[in-house]
Parts: sequence; C-alpha cells; structure tokens
Amino acid sequence: MNCANHPNVAAVAYCRTCGKPLCANCTRSVHGVIYCETCLAARLEGVQPTIPPPAAGLAPTGPVAVPGSGPNPALA
Repeated sequence: MNCANHPNVAAVAYCRTCGKPLCANCTRSVHGVIYCETCLAARLEGVQPTIPPPAAGLAPTGPVAVPGSGPNPALA
C-alpha cells in the first residue's frame, strides 16, 4: 500500500486515529504513537492555553525580580 499523501511512495506506518497509510515523510510520532498531520493537529487544537494580552495602559502584576537582589522565595 502507498502513502495517502504521496501515491508513488510506499507506506511505512498507519495513523493511529484515522488509519491512513503514511510514508516516512508524513508520519508524526508522539511518544512512539504515529499520527498523520491532520489528526495530530486535531488532537492539539485547543490544548495550548490562551493568555489574553494585558489591557492597554496597565502594567503586569506580580512579583518583579530585581537584578542583584538575591534569592526571592516569592518567585520560587
């Protein structure tokens, strides 16, 4: 069987999610599990946290490190 994306190249693996045959260039291995690009993108969609930008004119809040001030338990 040949790759679903490259019909002239032999498949070396199959996507765990959709079962699509994949050549070496199309495999995406995550911790030893093979996915196609589309299925991997779908799994990652919404996983990364979205951080809203600070409101205009406001400084970020929280502890600020001062160079040379030594260890800061609040930052740890």
